[in-house]
Amino acid sequence: MSIIDRFKDATIGFSGYPRLVRDRASGFGFMALVLALVMLISGAIWTVRAKAQLTQAAQSLANGPDFSLQNGEVNFSGTMPYKIKEENGAFLIVDTTGQTTPDVLNGAAPGSILITKNAYHAVSPLGKVQSFDLSQLPVSIGKSDIVKLLNNAHWYVIAAFVLLYPFQLGFKAFDAVILGLFATMTANSMRRKLPFDTAWKIGLYALTMPTLIQWIFPGFSTLSRIGFGVWWLLGLLYAVMGTRAYLTDSGAEE
Repeated sequence: MSIIDRFKDATIGFSGYPRLVRDRASGFGFMALVLALVMLISGAIWTVRAKAQLTQAAQSLANGPDFSLQNGEVNFSGTMPYKIKEENGAFLIVDTTGQTTPDVLNGAAPGSILITKNAYHAVSPLGKVQSFDLSQLPVSIGKSDIVKLLNNAHWYVIAAFVLLYPFQLGFKAFDAVILGLFATMTANSMRRKLPFDTAWKIGLYALTMPTLIQWIFPGFSTLSRIGFGVWWLLGLLYAVMGTRAYLTDSGAEE
């Protein structure tokens, strides 16, 4: 079977699972390839977005007041609090006077940042405020250094995806084991025996649609409760129904 045929059988309904199970090709090899492709597409999208946002941030900084970080303290030459607001609702505030506290970030858009005399506070993608003590940085850096870093930081997105891939592949293999257990339980409920290597193969193919949605669907995140639930419900649906389709088809042949 071609990779396209296997992809169709793994995602469009469940009738193709008997063909997938009987195919000699490795389910793990298929998952490795699908994961690589979807992460490649997702990485390209994130890189383009990051480059646009970081370039805009670099231009804003270049046109703004001078600043530097020396001996763990921020020095800022502009009027404070200094605030820049982005189109997506996120903002950057610099205030070394102590007038602005991290409370200003409560409920703020992800990516919002507050820089104080000795600390860096930011809103994570999940909406949590995270802080970092700048006194722990044994470096001195100025505005020109930051502007240069922002203009090239989008390459770190590509590096992050490359480093993330083997970990994601390992997680997917483990997730397929869990789905394989459900495939085995489904077979038991039908009073049929299912070798675990077959169950694991079904689990790997059952991950195709969840993996596609996880990396390509805009705004979807398995780190949220809803995203986590949707991801596993889809995986379980394909594992259970794919198993039933395979065993039903096998029974018809007997």
